[in-house]
Amino acid sequence: MLALAPRYRAVLPPPLPLERLVAGRSRAEVAALLPRVFNLCGGAQELAARMAMRLPVPDGLVAQAAQQVRRDHLFTLLLRLPPLLGLPTAPLPEPQDVQAALFGPGGLAAAESDPSGFLAGGAGIAPLLAHLRRAVPQGALCAPRTPYPDAATVLSPQASENSPAGRRHDHVLLQAIEADEGRGPVWRMAGRAVDAVLPPPPPISGPGWAVVAAARGAYGLRVRLAGDTVMALHRHAPTDHLLAPGGAMQQALETLPSLALAPLLLCVLDPCVAVEIDEVNHA
Repeated sequence: MLALAPRYRAVLPPPLPLERLVAGRSRAEVAALLPRVFNLCGGAQELAARMAMRLPVPDGLVAQAAQQVRRDHLFTLLLRLPPLLGLPTAPLPEPQDVQAALFGPGGLAAAESDPSGFLAGGAGIAPLLAHLRRAVPQGALCAPRTPYPDAATVLSPQASENSPAGRRHDHVLLQAIEADEGRGPVWRMAGRAVDAVLPPPPPISGPGWAVVAAARGAYGLRVRLAGDTVMALHRHAPTDHLLAPGGAMQQALETLPSLALAPLLLCVLDPCVAVEIDEVNHA
């Protein structure tokens, strides 16, 4: 049987010439530059740079990076996704109210004790997830074949399920959703909600490298130094793993039924660069 040619493709912007921006600069200059250039997750950028280059980590930077992860998840779940489903937005909650906003009065513990009851009920984001389920045909926008990352694969360009849902894939709510409907949009958005209320994995590092938690997954950085001077730097962002050949973007595009769902696909997968989806011309 002949394989069908792909119908849709992701069009990526040209890569940023990062090597030219950082080569020859001091460690401190690069640690200050990265969060300005990649400001969507500035705290994670600075934290990884400082840990990889053995610079002091300011008080509060780890907490700042975690707050940025939570803020990004809440923005996506409460402000960005609902209009794509024809729903009103919801106000961003205060920190002490995040669990109730996402999972109802019982918080995450209630969803953990009865995942099916939570998903079928009206608490927190359960109605949002129900609308999302109805908006996407069964089996569409799924990426079932991508392996989960570890510290080694985060620091490589290969495809991996380096996402908030991937980070929490062993959580009981995520396991229930995956068993019922696979790694589709509901699984990914529920993963963001779980990730918003659980503590992030601690950052890890060694000579010239670091891996830290960012909003879209684990962020890895490798640096080569000569004394205090940065000679080379390689970033491995979750978007790199998402867009790698055979990654979640490619798999989701294989099941994209029409371009009408492209905005929803981009919201669900959430690349940190301006990706466009268009139809492949096979003429």
